[in-house]
Amino acid sequence: MKNALLVYNGQAGESNEDSHCDEIQSILKAHGFSVRFAPTKGEGDAETICKVHGPSYAFIFIFGGDGTVNECINGLAQLSVPPTIGILPGGTANDFARTLNIPFDIADATHALLSGKAINIDVPKANNRYFINFFAVGLIADTSDNINEQLKERLGKLSYFLSAVKTTLKPRYYDYKLMHQDTVIKEGEAVLILVANGDHIGSVSLPQRHTLSDGNLEIYIVKEAGLPLLEAWFKAGKIDWNESEENSNLSHYQLSELHLETTPEASIDTDGEDAGTTPVHITVDTALTFLVPNTDVF
Repeated sequence: MKNALLVYNGQAGESNEDSHCDEIQSILKAHGFSVRFAPTKGEGDAETICKVHGPSYAFIFIFGGDGTVNECINGLAQLSVPPTIGILPGGTANDFARTLNIPFDIADATHALLSGKAINIDVPKANNRYFINFFAVGLIADTSDNINEQLKERLGKLSYFLSAVKTTLKPRYYDYKLMHQDTVIKEGEAVLILVANGDHIGSVSLPQRHTLSDGNLEIYIVKEAGLPLLEAWFKAGKIDWNESEENSNLSHYQLSELHLETTPEASIDTDGEDAGTTPVHITVDTALTFLVPNTDVF
């Protein structure tokens, strides 16, 4: 029998949380798994649970949103022999689940992963924190800082949208220097510097799919914000990225590692979570194994 740990947000506040976990457990048991529940009780719990108990399990299923996934990744990436990971979407934001084409219905998601396959996915590290979906300074990090927690409780995803509109219309600009090893790749002024591992941010598709296991970082730099960027956001991926035109508002680079400095210091957002401030060094020297559905993408 295969042993599995089911990590979920014990403080999510959803009345049907337990019933979802029971449903997941029932499906897993029908596929030959023994399942232990591991509810989190506060910030940092998921990381600790995965780091301490991960070596004892062949599989860890994460029922939650991007924040819970991020915590789990930070625990699992520290293990010498980490278990195989299955993401079951259950939070306010589930962007990396979208990248992996995992259904949002819990039963469908569980069945899809169990009938799918396992693939290795890069897990970049920004200073001392791992991330699986994105790293950002500027607009996205500032949007997170501007979220009203009471509105988040009441409105969920809508609170992110309202904060994004506010931040985009009144952006903060940063002087930056982007380096690869000892070479300056780009420097100037920008409202957003994004390193994408996944293909979705804020439920919106990025302009191109990324290879999840090539050891490279996908870097996007946005010079200007305001209404044009907000309009492009609504067009969900129809942004014209152009790295050849010096005056383009949007630039794209692919690097194996990077060092980023900003003036002033900028808040760092990794997968929607606070991860300190710049300067930052990002590397890709770790990979984890994930269950994914059988689709044309994988």
